[in-house]
Amino acid sequence: MVSDDQPQRTSPPRYMYHNFPRRAGADAERKAIEILSLIIEHGLLLTPEIERWVDEKTPPSPPEEYISVGRRCCFTELAEHELPKHAEYFGKFALEFEPRILCDLHAMPVFYVPRTSDSNGYGIGPALITQLAHVQEMLGRLTKFLEFARSVGNAHASAPVIAHPSADGGVAFTIAGTTSTLNIPRGMLEQAKKKNPSFRPPVLSPSGTQLGTTAGGLASILNTLTLGLHEPKVLTGTVQALASLFYSTERPDDPFLSHYRQREWRIISNMKRRDVDLSQRVSGELRKQLVELDRQFFERELQFPSGLKPLVDECHVFRGDSAGRMALSFARRVICPAIHRTEVESLLRDGGMNVPVATMEEIADHAPGGEPTTAASSARPPT
Repeated sequence: MVSDDQPQRTSPPRYMYHNFPRRAGADAERKAIEILSLIIEHGLLLTPEIERWVDEKTPPSPPEEYISVGRRCCFTELAEHELPKHAEYFGKFALEFEPRILCDLHAMPVFYVPRTSDSNGYGIGPALITQLAHVQEMLGRLTKFLEFARSVGNAHASAPVIAHPSADGGVAFTIAGTTSTLNIPRGMLEQAKKKNPSFRPPVLSPSGTQLGTTAGGLASILNTLTLGLHEPKVLTGTVQALASLFYSTERPDDPFLSHYRQREWRIISNMKRRDVDLSQRVSGELRKQLVELDRQFFERELQFPSGLKPLVDECHVFRGDSAGRMALSFARRVICPAIHRTEVESLLRDGGMNVPVATMEEIADHAPGGEPTTAASSARPPT
């Protein structure tokens, strides 16, 4: 039993760290300076990462792979003495934030999802994610039908809704007497048949088949479904944002739970505050600067749900809070190798950032003896 007059051990303070550059190389530290310059000018980069999840389904439906895209800027919760070891894998430059400050910048902890080892990685967690993908798809379709029904206004509320066979083998919905059209592509029908082999698409007359409802009737039905709720378009963005927070507990070739032990937080895309987007898609000058920084990384093509695209075209940037203050201005410190301290201080000063600078060597010198326990000691270095 510990008496009240005995000294109590206090835990060292813990902070949130964003390390860079993730990609090692002879020019890594020079790239880190360029990255810091871009953060000062534009904000934090939210880069996409693709996770693949398998939905085994109930026979006779075949298994199906789902792609989850997370656009995020990552932070790891660490005690200061853990940082030097962490930096060996994740980069020798770091932005340090107080946890409460990062929460106020809308960061959230990752939801770690385990894969089971006895059924090709499928389990309760992956099932939740694949079914959330269905929710997102359903909300997306609902959004399109609602926009279609509302597109003609009251002037054509009594016009019938007609379904036609489309040129690509899908279905085209029209509203009589208007140019409004909503297409259901052939691929969607083929996907439905793949998931349910007994599915049969509707038989439509070449001249069109009335659905038995009018534009006004369709709008009334859909408006009733969403009565008192956020618009489906807003809810679609919410589910897309959730996709950026799910992460596997480890990659297939990594030690068990290695991701989970990183204690990761993220600032993510597709978030709004008072109907204002908190991040914007990268374009223009910033896109050019990112490609010049690392062409191999940013121009590599990845398979997104919307198709094959260069990674840079799916990046977003988070500038800061809703008052227009840059995210970096809230940092507790910027940490860098001692050899770059003067240059980093100059960059911050020229960019109007009143943020202190510390060196990684100073932090390592003050670390307690022994090998620190941190996520990096069990995680594979990123590529």
